[in-house]
Amino acid sequence: MKLRRRDFLGTALTAAAAAVAAPNILHGQDDAPARGGRGSAPATQTYTVKVEKLFKSPDRYPNALEAMPDGLWVGDQVSERVLKLDWQTGKVLEDFVAEAHNTSGLAVGGGYLWIGCNGSGTAASLRSFTRPFDNRLCTRHG
Repeated sequence: MKLRRRDFLGTALTAAAAAVAAPNILHGQDDAPARGGRGSAPATQTYTVKVEKLFKSPDRYPNALEAMPDGLWVGDQVSERVLKLDWQTGKVLEDFVAEAHNTSGLAVGGGYLWIGCNGSGTAASLRSFTRPFDNRLCTRHG
């Protein structure tokens, strides 16, 4: 049998993890009274969560989000628009069409805006066709 480097490293890491975990498993019963008695799980904090809808995104397919103190940045996957919204009202503070296709991520900082997407150069403003769900403000007609 030929032992490959990947197999050797995987076995070595598994053995090391087992060696580290073994003392905790073997001696785990010694501190059971401190956790609430033998065999009982430690108490888990629970929280009641309330979801409150504040506003809807101006476009139909928001797929990128960045929270900043001065506003909430949203990148739409289909219209390729990037919007900066007011935290309280959802009012559009900034709006532009990015030169990105299928926007998936957004980051803001240091005076820059980074967009993660699946393509470039296919911005909605440069399209020669329209789709029924495109916003008229974001497409070029003609």
